[in-house]
Amino acid sequence: MAKTVPEKKKNIEKLRHEVLKLHSFDHPRMILVSVPLNKKNWIAWSRFMQIALGAKSKLGFIDGSCVKPVTTGEE
Repeated sequence: MAKTVPEKKKNIEKLRHEVLKLHSFDHPRMILVSVPLNKKNWIAWSRFMQIALGAKSKLGFIDGSCVKPVTTGEE
């Protein structure tokens, strides 16, 4: 059976909330890519970083697919 529009909207909002959620293991000193970036390895390093951020559902912050939520003033 097809999902109704409100049900789809709920699922989208739930997914957006999960993307914005920070877990206890997400911290600034965490090493996502073990190879340091230098002048010679940009392509490989960027691909490794995309894979690491994608695995954590954070790639949208870099590629622009995760947009800032619109505030409605009800919060």
